[in-house]
Amino acid sequence: MLLRPINLRQHFGRRFKVVYAEDYGVQYGPRATTEDPWYMELPCEHGTIGPWDETHLVACTRTAGPIAKALKALPFAHVHQDGVDGANVVFPADRFGELAVLLKPRRRRVLSPSARQKAAERLAPYRFTPAAGPPKTGLACVPVGLVDT
Repeated sequence: MLLRPINLRQHFGRRFKVVYAEDYGVQYGPRATTEDPWYMELPCEHGTIGPWDETHLVACTRTAGPIAKALKALPFAHVHQDGVDGANVVFPADRFGELAVLLKPRRRRVLSPSARQKAAERLAPYRFTPAAGPPKTGLACVPVGLVDT
């Protein structure tokens, strides 16, 4: 049976920044556009949050400091990996709010309608414009040996 992890973009993408892990490009290529939930991450001030399975997420810290200790002390969290460079803690997705307070996920940049309008006006001179003039017709590139003279 194939596991489908929690799609972070669908659940948290409107409020928080969702990025792909570093190894996404290795798996799919540098210019890939495949949406794979296994490679999605929520970058945080103190680490990252990623999918674990259908109902759980994993919080990864960058250091073994007070944030890692606080995560490990939560009663609903399960420590999967604990090291000198941080901890990986699995927790139910419905307890995301409690971990977000500790890890502080990066929020998406959202512009107000007035700020969006000002940006559109400011950037209008740099907007792409299609080529002007009629399309060129009647020109053909034919190899020399194929032309009847």
